[in-house]
Amino acid sequence: AIRSPSLVELNLPSSDSFATAADPCDSTLINSGAVPAIRRANCVAEATARGFAGLPAFISNVRFSTVRGVNLGNSDLTNEIADSFTYGFVFQGRNLFGKPSIAVDYVNIKLTNSIENFGLVALMNSCYDNPLGNTAACARFIRGPDFQIVLGSVTDPAFRAGFINAGFRNFDGINVTFDWGFDINKLATEYTADLGKIDFRFVYSYVDTLEVSVLGTGTDLDIQDSEVSRPTSEFQLTTTYKYKKATANLVWAHQSAAFFDRQFSLENREQQKVEAYDLFNLALSYDINDNFTVRFITNNLFDVEAPFPSASFAYDQFGRSYSFGVRATF
Repeated sequence: AIRSPSLVELNLPSSDSFATAADPCDSTLINSGAVPAIRRANCVAEATARGFAGLPAFISNVRFSTVRGVNLGNSDLTNEIADSFTYGFVFQGRNLFGKPSIAVDYVNIKLTNSIENFGLVALMNSCYDNPLGNTAACARFIRGPDFQIVLGSVTDPAFRAGFINAGFRNFDGINVTFDWGFDINKLATEYTADLGKIDFRFVYSYVDTLEVSVLGTGTDLDIQDSEVSRPTSEFQLTTTYKYKKATANLVWAHQSAAFFDRQFSLENREQQKVEAYDLFNLALSYDINDNFTVRFITNNLFDVEAPFPSASFAYDQFGRSYSFGVRATF
């Protein structure tokens, strides 16, 4: 699979950008990073090439004061490339009070040459934390003879933030969809009157692997599966009952327990994860005639609080709410 750069990524108009940055070659940061030895080696190599001997005591001004750069598109971008495959099957039954169907898909995606939007901090980290070097990132900011990031001007910006080909992303997961609908009177042959129709739709997603490297080398690998907004498993069960002109729709949405950040330790955050979360929404509607329909909706039917201490909008933060509406067609 291939994704070409978008028009915005290629042709975003230039605009001023002022930024500070944690310079990886600063003497207080040169032994940090995902692999400190790689960062130090790259900084030393550049300082040596420039004839700068003050690296052991180097204090970078860009840590404390802004420099002037630009943010713009990149006409040199190349296509993102993904090796992906999917295995799946579909089953549809017959005469089982309707025709239930189930579809199961296994998806594996390995994306390389990912287009990333880099500011000054990301450009510098990509340059110095990459064991293979990253000329695309290193060429987008300028150091002066004193090894400081230049102040920059309208005609000579200190850096060019924007889009570059750098990273990779890996995904591995399973999707399941189940549908079943039938007339209720088929459950009891002694009833011939219309008892309405009921439909079930169950959508399930399981994420085994979701990992991202912005640098593209894996030294900055960010494991994102089972994090908030990316739970290991989630499902949505929708039950719809329709009787003549009335319809009731109940949605049950579930998210498994999730970490705030897989890279965090107890030293970073005391609360490491949130518990599983279940949310129910109810919608009722009635067709007054062919032209008018009234609706009443209750979101978060049981007024379930978002799992503590998350403030993410992956969970309902407002509690139970109601809405009423009328739809008219002419």
